[in-house]
Amino acid sequence: MSFTDQKPFVVTEEQTKVHWGGGFWCKLCGHRFKAGDTARWVYANSTPGAGCGNFMVCDKCDGPDVLKRGIADHKAMVNGCKRWGMYAPDWQDQRGQLTLPTKEAGR
Repeated sequence: MSFTDQKPFVVTEEQTKVHWGGGFWCKLCGHRFKAGDTARWVYANSTPGAGCGNFMVCDKCDGPDVLKRGIADHKAMVNGCKRWGMYAPDWQDQRGQLTLPTKEAGR
């Protein structure tokens, strides 16, 4: 079994120590996972119009509409960044997927 099967799993101590793109937390409520918590990986990369990428959720935020809520949260974040002048169009590629600046690109 792998977390990429999108089934809930119990977080291990080892998983809490791995650098998961900045941290290991629920992307909907911000709960930082600790050993013994239940988490689930949500696949969103190929969802048309998502733009949010794959994400982890806790058992309290998980549910049948979790992908829809993740996409809505991402869109709200992007719109908020644009409103407050913190949005950089080069964060997204032509498909609307988030791309982070790289050292190789000189950014």
